[in-house]
Amino acid sequence: MNLADSATRPGHSILAVDDDAKILKITEMILEKEGYSVNLAQTGQQALQVLQESKIDLILLDVMLPDADGYSLCKSIKAKEETRDIPVVLLTALDGIDNKVRGLDVGACDYLVKPFSQKELLARIRSHLRERDFANEIKTLYDIEKRRAHELLILNKLSTEFNKLLDLDELLNHAARIISTELNFYGCLIAVPDTENRGLQIKAYYHSQNRGGSDPRTLRANEGVLGWVSSNRKPIIVPDVDKETRFSPYFPDTKSEMAVPLVHQDRIVGGLTVESHLPRAYTTDDLNLLSTVAGNLALAVRNAELYSALKLNSESLKSMVEQRTQELQNQKRFMECIIDSLPIGIYVIDTNYSVVTWNKKRETGILGISRDCVIGRNIFSVFSKMGRERLKSEFDQVFSTGSPFETETVSWSSGEKRHYHLRKIPMSLQGNLITHVITLGEDISDRKRMEESLLTNEKLASIGKLSAGIAHEINNPLAAIAGCVEGLISRSSDAELVKVRAFEDFPQYLKIIDDEIGRCKGIIKNLLDFSRSKEILLQDISLNETLEQTLALLGHHQAFKQITVVKELDPACPPIVGNSGELRQVFLAMAINAMDAMNESGTLTIRTGKEIRHGQSYACVQFHDTGIGIPARNLNKIFDPFFTTKPVGKGTGLGLSICYGIVRSHNGFIKVKSEENKGSLFQIYVPAKPTRG
Repeated sequence: MNLADSATRPGHSILAVDDDAKILKITEMILEKEGYSVNLAQTGQQALQVLQESKIDLILLDVMLPDADGYSLCKSIKAKEETRDIPVVLLTALDGIDNKVRGLDVGACDYLVKPFSQKELLARIRSHLRERDFANEIKTLYDIEKRRAHELLILNKLSTEFNKLLDLDELLNHAARIISTELNFYGCLIAVPDTENRGLQIKAYYHSQNRGGSDPRTLRANEGVLGWVSSNRKPIIVPDVDKETRFSPYFPDTKSEMAVPLVHQDRIVGGLTVESHLPRAYTTDDLNLLSTVAGNLALAVRNAELYSALKLNSESLKSMVEQRTQELQNQKRFMECIIDSLPIGIYVIDTNYSVVTWNKKRETGILGISRDCVIGRNIFSVFSKMGRERLKSEFDQVFSTGSPFETETVSWSSGEKRHYHLRKIPMSLQGNLITHVITLGEDISDRKRMEESLLTNEKLASIGKLSAGIAHEINNPLAAIAGCVEGLISRSSDAELVKVRAFEDFPQYLKIIDDEIGRCKGIIKNLLDFSRSKEILLQDISLNETLEQTLALLGHHQAFKQITVVKELDPACPPIVGNSGELRQVFLAMAINAMDAMNESGTLTIRTGKEIRHGQSYACVQFHDTGIGIPARNLNKIFDPFFTTKPVGKGTGLGLSICYGIVRSHNGFIKVKSEENKGSLFQIYVPAKPTRG
C-alpha cells in the first residue's frame, strides 16, 4: 500500500471539535471535499461521546471550549487505552512558545495557530494520517510476528510433548489436555479409527470445566464433525452450531467448533476437534494453527502405533534374537574350537597389523604366548625379535595383491633346529577388499627328517644295487687273478727258480698279492651283505644282555682298556624281537667308532631305556662319547657307503652303512647328534616287543 495515498483514502474519519459553529461548518466542507468522513462536536463532553461511539482516525481540537479547555481534553483522550493512539491537532488563536509546549506536553501531535491556511491544514492532516497508518501497519506486523512466534513456541512445545510419549492412550489424553490449555481452547476431542476400521473411536477429550477422559463411543463415517473431516480429509470451521444442522457438538454448551483430520503419509490416523462456548470463536488463522498441530500429532500417533505393534511382537522378537544370538555364539565357539584343535599355529591380523585371532597351538610349547597377552597388540611388538621390515613386506604383499604368500624358515629359538612352513592367506569381509591376513605356521621338522630319511634310504638302496653289480663284475676277474696267484705260489718253491737271483723277491710279492686279494674279497662280501636281503633268525632279545656280551668281547681290546666306559643300563628296558648276532655287530661297530673318535682317551657312556615316540614303545640304546665329534657338513653323509673320516687304511666306510641296514631291518632307526670337539651321541631305536593283554 502507498502511504501517500492512504492519507486521503475513503474511510478515514476525522473529529472536529470547536465551540464556533461557523468554523465547524467550514471545516466540515473542506474535509468532506477531500473525501474524509467528518464528525463534529462543540463541547468536550460531545467529543468524548463521539469517540466512544465511532472509530476516529484524527482529532482537530480547539483549545477554547465552553466546558473544558483543549489541553485538559487532550490529556484525557491520551489517558485512555482505546483512544491514546489517535493523533490530536490543537487549534487556537493563542500564539507563543509556552502554549505550543503545553499542547505537545499533553500529547498533541501538532499545534496550529488561527488563522491558518486551508492548504496547511490539509497538509498537516495528510501527514499525521500517514504517520498513523504507518504506525498501525507496523503494529499489525508486530502483532502478526508476535503471534507467529508465540504459535511456533507453542508448536515446538506441543511437538516435544507429543514425542515424549509412545503409549497411544497416554499420548492422546495428554495431547487433548495440552492442546486445550496451551492454545486456550474451551474443549478438545480426539478420535482414532477403531480396530475393525468401521469408524472412529473417541479416545480422549478435555473440557476446561469437566476436565478430561475417554469415551467408548464409536462414530460412524460422516457422523459429527470428526466423522466428516475424516471422511472428507478436509478441515472445517463451524461458526455457529445452532445454525449448522449437519453436526451435533460433543459438549452441550458448545456454540462453535473447528476440526481437522489427522493424516500421516496420505493415511487417516484420526481426527481432532476443538470447541468453544462462544459463537464465531475461530478464524482461518486458528484453523491453520490447528492443522499444523494435527500434523505433528498425526506423526506422534503413527509412532505410537508402530511402537504398539513393536511392543506386541517384542517378546517373540526378543526370543528370536536370543535364539539367534545363542546360535551365533555356539557357531563362534564351534569355529574357535576348530581353530584351536588344528595342529598348526594360526593367527590373524587386521589392516592396522593388530592381532585379532590367536589359536591355542600358538599358546603351547617353549615359545608359546598366551592369547590374552597378544589380542589387540601390534604383531611387530609380539614378534619383536623378528625382522620388522621383512615381516611387514610379507603382510603388505598379501594386502596389496590378494594372493597367498608361502615360505619355509629355520629356527633355533627352542634350542634345536626346527623347520617351519609359513603361509599368509588373504581374508575379505567387505567384497573384494582385503581386510585381514591369516597366518598358518606348521612345524615340519619331523616331515623334513622323514624326507631326508627317505632320500637316504633311496640313496642307500641305489648304492646297494650299484655295489652288487660292481661286486659281481669284480668277482670274475678277481677269481682269475686269485687262481693265477695260487698257481704262481705253488711254483715259487721250485728249486730251479729259487736259484734264480731275479726271482728271490717273488714269493714275498706273491704273498702281498694274495693278502690284498683276500682283502678285496672281504670288501666285496661286505658290499653283497649290504645290498642283499638276508633271512635272519628272530628271537626275544634283552638289549642289556646283548650289550654285556658285546662289551665282554671288547674287554680284550687294548684300546678299549684305555677309555672310561660308563654303563647306565635300565633294568626296565623292554625286550625286543630280533637277531642278537646282528645287533652285537651294530653295538661293536658303534663302540669301536667311539674309541677311534676319542683317540683311545675319553669317556664312553652307554645307556639303555624305554621311549614312547609317535604313540609306539621303543627300546633305546645310546652311545655317547667325548671324542672329536662330526662336522655339521658331514652329518647327513655318515651312513653313505664308503664315506669315512678316518685316515686311509683305517676304514672302508661301510661300517655305519651296514649298521643302518641292520637296524632298519629290525624296523628301527638311528638318530645322531654331534658337535665338533664336544663328542657324538648315537641313539638306536628298535620297537619293543608287544605286550599281551
